[in-house]
Amino acid sequence: MPNRIHGCVLPSSGEWLATHAAGAVWVWDVESGDLRGMFDGRLVAAAPDGAWLAIGEPRTTAGRRRIRLHRMPDGQLSGELDAGPDDKPVATAPDGTWLALGRPAQPLALYGMPDGRLLDTTAPAARTVTADDAFDVDGNERFVSAPDASWLAAETGPRQSRTRVWDTATGEVRATFACPLGPVHAVSPDGSWIAATPEETRTTLLDATGGRFTPVPLGEHNSPVTSYAFSPDSARLAVGCQDGTLWLWDLNAPGAAERPDPRRVPLSSCAAAPDGSWLATTDDNGPDGRITIWDAVTGDRRQAFGSGRYSSCVVAPDGAWLAAADRDAVVIWEVTTGRLLHRIECPVRPGESLLSAATNHVFDLAAAPDGAWLAAACEDGTVRLLDVATGQERDVLEHPAVTGRMLRCVVAPDASRLVYSGLGGTVVHDLPSGTSRKVDSSSRLLCISPCGSLLAGAHGPDIRVWAAATGETLHVLRGHTHPVKTCAWSPDGTRLASVGDHTVRVWAADTGENETTVRLYADPDDSRNPMDCRWLPDGRSLAVAGKRGLYLFETDPVRVGDGNGLGNSAPTAARSGPRRKTRMSRRPWR
Repeated sequence: MPNRIHGCVLPSSGEWLATHAAGAVWVWDVESGDLRGMFDGRLVAAAPDGAWLAIGEPRTTAGRRRIRLHRMPDGQLSGELDAGPDDKPVATAPDGTWLALGRPAQPLALYGMPDGRLLDTTAPAARTVTADDAFDVDGNERFVSAPDASWLAAETGPRQSRTRVWDTATGEVRATFACPLGPVHAVSPDGSWIAATPEETRTTLLDATGGRFTPVPLGEHNSPVTSYAFSPDSARLAVGCQDGTLWLWDLNAPGAAERPDPRRVPLSSCAAAPDGSWLATTDDNGPDGRITIWDAVTGDRRQAFGSGRYSSCVVAPDGAWLAAADRDAVVIWEVTTGRLLHRIECPVRPGESLLSAATNHVFDLAAAPDGAWLAAACEDGTVRLLDVATGQERDVLEHPAVTGRMLRCVVAPDASRLVYSGLGGTVVHDLPSGTSRKVDSSSRLLCISPCGSLLAGAHGPDIRVWAAATGETLHVLRGHTHPVKTCAWSPDGTRLASVGDHTVRVWAADTGENETTVRLYADPDDSRNPMDCRWLPDGRSLAVAGKRGLYLFETDPVRVGDGNGLGNSAPTAARSGPRRKTRMSRRPWR
């Protein structure tokens, strides 16, 4: 046989192998390697199970090309097809019962195999699978078929802008969808759904049964889709994306085919239950945002309540209530029932006006250690102290040296001080005496350590750790490349977690070392940064909320190597011996 081979097929039976070379099709015995036979012409197609072989005549006659059909393995002629000179095989039934041929600017034709008859010989109009618009099968062809070969779908129309589904038994059109299959697509095992990618970051379901004639959008992924996989029962669809995220859809859940996985909607903040059994999130969905309670072990949604534009949330020390900031108000719910307890308005004080906004937005919340009151950092430069039991305002705090919006407020665990921060600096307010002092003008406060002695704040991409009592800078943590969104101390105060520039970083509190870094997304310039992070009480699990959903990580401190650190902090005293690192892995929802 000549050296150059133009094509070959190997059926699943594994008995024979066909190759196309030198204007002929050569059939070989797989086990012995001997030549079984040779046919003049070019290789067109073969049945997946090896029951038949289609061979095109080398020359055309009157503008037509004859395709011979041979039963295998004996090679007996079983039928012929009268095809156009440019017809190409575009799909074969998985069970080998039909063959689809197509060519540029012409309808797609289906032939019953192995005799080559048109699917419906009694109705001339249905002898080919008709399409109102021509499509090009030469270069960008996309076809899928049902696992049982009951239907065939292909892109049609100008620029392959539509998807059409045909019944293979009759040739009739089942449905036409106003979207293409896209470069990534899959068929459910029961043949009822086609997962399509009309745009590279959008998944759409097409009902191949003909029961629904409009595409069913599942949602945006914020990163190009690279793969699909249906579960064997066709009840779930997994979507793999370029940024490493995996989306899982329950197609049987009520409304699941019409809304995204709630864990993947944009989130603005998160909080953890005191016992670590559940997580609370606020989703960034405009005026229709929700407060959602998640099981921290399984990832299942326990309940959802509220409807507003939420930006921050905090949980009571005993887990009895949850509060969220809703524009210029603080809303408090009972966690077990979702019952609304209070909606506390925080209007601009009488006689004053805002230059920066039309609404006195509440940017942050902090709960007193005994859960009796809340602190709310507001747009007008004040911090409101709110009574949880009555829903009334207790006091209004402000400092003349710090003007503009207040962005952050935290309460020391022993209730000795309330620290708040705005665009003009950070203020420490002594709660027993009611006195305040400004301690920093360059960093924006993010969190206070569990012992109340350390403060952490951000100045652009750097994090400054300083002593709450003296204002002395202890460490400057460098590693983020974009502004830091927030920080959180571990329950034992030994580590500090920070989020920003699409990364989550964990720092050692005593040395300022960057113990670990996990990148959530590929592009640090993308605006969809992680927005909030919270440690669970076990000190190992870290929840991260962001514009792409809710993540739960497990951190595992380990000791590695020798040396003096990683160079990400301000100079510290020299030391020797092993240093601590942290392994960090995404914890799966079970």
